[in-house]
Amino acid sequence: IAVTADQTAGVDFPQLVEVDITLTGPGGARLRAVADDDSPERLRQLAGMITPAGVANFLVSDLAVSYDNATATARVHARGVGSTRFEWAEGRLRAPLLDLSGFGSFNPDRARATWREIPVVTQGPSRQLMETRLLLPDDGAGYLLQGTAALDERLANTRLLATASLDGGVVTTRNEEFQQLGELAAQELPEARRAARRLASQRLELVPPEGARWRWQLDAAERERAGRAFR
Repeated sequence: IAVTADQTAGVDFPQLVEVDITLTGPGGARLRAVADDDSPERLRQLAGMITPAGVANFLVSDLAVSYDNATATARVHARGVGSTRFEWAEGRLRAPLLDLSGFGSFNPDRARATWREIPVVTQGPSRQLMETRLLLPDDGAGYLLQGTAALDERLANTRLLATASLDGGVVTTRNEEFQQLGELAAQELPEARRAARRLASQRLELVPPEGARWRWQLDAAERERAGRAFR
């Protein structure tokens, strides 16, 4: 998955988004019928299912699906608009870039005595890669990354790799997840739970400068220029 998000209009303007998704194997094969059918109704249904990370309320304006029989590869290209990536919380304006809090729910139930020695089945094999480019206002002047900018962790037959960088007004993130089919022995669960808690605590945020201007602070000419991209 490759995402390019244009937030250059301002921290509280919507973001213009382009998404390219490549699926191989069984995942790609499921889109073959959509590509062959080219039905507007099926495309609308697919558009409603595309939810890029960090893009809330994504509205698709353009969507194309193709399928390569020789390589069993499906490709989806979508363009649209979503809510600003920045959010105001606890008196701060931030853009979350990495949130692994979902791993905190990893807690296989082995409370009953008859379950305690049963291993945990892990899903796989699979690989997912997401690369995101976020274009910032004012060429990124004064913006900072705060938190975990590099990660290499393992949990229950899953490996997670994540990197982030800020250069020339562009934030680039790369998140990769490998899953292996297998089992986790009951005696390995305590350490797996601790690893899950460590992962769940990892955060990365993009911090704007204190002087970042809000939409209501722009004059009429500046608002006009910023709004042209959304027409």
